[in-house]
This record gives sequence, C-alpha cells and structure tokens, in this order.
Amino acid sequence: SGEGYHYINFKPYPFKKNRIYLLQEGQMHLISEFERDGWIILISEQLIHQFFAMHPMEEGSGLFDPFGANPFIDLDSYTGLFLNNGLSLLQTELINKHLNKDVLFHLLSVMLLKINEQHSKVYGKEPVVQRDKEVLLSLRRLINQYYRREHNTAFYVQALGINIKTVNHICQRLTQRTVHDLIKDKLLTEAKMLLLTTSVSMKEIAFQLGFSDAAYFGRFFKKLTNLTPASYRFNNS
Repeated sequence: SGEGYHYINFKPYPFKKNRIYLLQEGQMHLISEFERDGWIILISEQLIHQFFAMHPMEEGSGLFDPFGANPFIDLDSYTGLFLNNGLSLLQTELINKHLNKDVLFHLLSVMLLKINEQHSKVYGKEPVVQRDKEVLLSLRRLINQYYRREHNTAFYVQALGINIKTVNHICQRLTQRTVHDLIKDKLLTEAKMLLLTTSVSMKEIAFQLGFSDAAYFGRFFKKLTNLTPASYRFNNS
C-alpha cells in the first residue's frame, strides 16, 4: 500500500493496494521515495529455471513475458486472500528448524501460478506459437548477454540460425518491435541506468556499452531521447 511510482525500465507505474509487479532478468527498476508497506520477494535464477522446467507453458506468458505491456496485476479479493495465506505459509516454513526447501519451492510455485492465472483473466492470453515464443526468449537471452559487445542485428540472427525476415516478423507480431529496436532499447536502458546511478564519464559509459567513442554514444542517445547524455543526467539528478 502507499501512493507513489514504481519505475520499470524508466517507465512509471503507480503503486496501488493489492498490486503485484514482476520484474524480469535484465530489467531496471526504481521505487520513488514515499511511505509504503508491502512485500519484496527475490527469486533466484536457479529457482525460476526450475519453475519453468516444471511449468514450461508459463515461460514468456502473461507476467513472465519480458516484453509485455503490463508488468503488474491488480489482485481480486480471492487471489489476494490466496496469496496472503501463501505468504503466511512461507513465513512459517522459513522459521521451521527443519526447513524444507522443496516445500518453499512448491509454495512459491503455487503463488506464481495463481498470479499469472489472474493476469491472464484480466489481460487475456494471446495465442502464441510455441516456436515463436522460444525464438523471442532466446533472442532476449542473447541480447542480455551480448548487448555490450554486439550492436548489429546480424550477430543475433546468425546465433539464432533463423533468417532476419522471420525473426523480425516474430518480434513485430509479439512485441511491435524489430530486432534492431530491441537492441537499441536495451542499450538505452543501460545507458540511462549508468547516467543516473553512477558518476562515471560519458567516455567510460560509451566504452562500457561498446560504442567506438563518446561522440557516437552521444548521437545515439540524443536521437532516441532528444537530450544529450549530460543533459539527461543533469535533468534527473
């Protein structure tokens, strides 16, 4: 509860009572300063992979869609009660002298399934070909891994082993973005994060993000934001 904003990849989403946000690997987030009360649950990479291995249809769907327009869900009264009970059970197990990690995993899994079920009820479930979803998820992993080093579409398409026309068709249908757009989005998000959370120079940021020089990085940033990197940092400091 509380009134304020949760910024995910620099896009503001208002806080509301009984609203749940799910952050994806590689996403940036910031919570504005205000009086609030709620839960933050950190899920390890190993655990979420285990969850998707048991529930493969959940990966890339609903709240687990890394390109989804709605990274949150407002719980109805039943789902809210269900999750509160689940949280109580998690707390009880965590203080158990004979803590059982399997019990914790399955409790959390049930909660994630229920949250995503509610998301599908509210926003609908787009029919997605499993192969297309797998291509998009693989592309996202590749971009998260190589965006600092590889800025060209050709690298990612070659790594996927699929022709550019097919990959762009899948991206545009599922995200309304091209492969090139997704690479730029990732670079811009990381650039903004470095500008706002560090004091490193433009030259160093350009180097970290794989640009040939600070001037090229500046042109890239201004083209997408209408601001120079220095102006962006100053306006948001």
